[in-house]
Amino acid sequence: MPEALRALYFARVDCHTTNARLLTASYATQYALKVRNSKSRKALARIVASDYPFALERFRHGQSAYRNGVMKLKVPRELRVCRFCAVAIESPEHALLICAASEALLAARNNFLVQIAHIWPTFEPPMDDDDALAALRGLQGNTAVLGVLGAFTHKVFLIFDAVELIWPDEFTRYKPVTPEP
Repeated sequence: MPEALRALYFARVDCHTTNARLLTASYATQYALKVRNSKSRKALARIVASDYPFALERFRHGQSAYRNGVMKLKVPRELRVCRFCAVAIESPEHALLICAASEALLAARNNFLVQIAHIWPTFEPPMDDDDALAALRGLQGNTAVLGVLGAFTHKVFLIFDAVELIWPDEFTRYKPVTPEP
């Protein structure tokens, strides 16, 4: 599990306890069950389980054999850049809170932030990728915003799924064609 996701999974803070203790992983997932919409609930679960459509996860696994004449090799983490902005690593926190290179993504994020402002007025959106992980942790730890976060996460998944993720050429091998006798 990538370090950033491990931090999200194991260090979720319960914002509703007086001592702000850290939740265990099994207890933390109980909050996701309170999200009524199944698509939103599944989107939140996919973030925790590292089953998201972002390059950080998709390029993590290579193939050991040719499939349809193509073998895709594992891409190093620093080369798993965002398909929209091509500047930062395409991770959940970047896709959900930072990337500004897609109009659809910006519109969904602005709508999400307006909804969050009504529920959690003191929430401050992150300005860069360094702050995004902590902000996503905070959002996941606030049970009042989980439904809105799940719906937004589902929308972001759909936006990213609509744009093909192209495997870098230097990590793609093509099966040699043998001439027929």
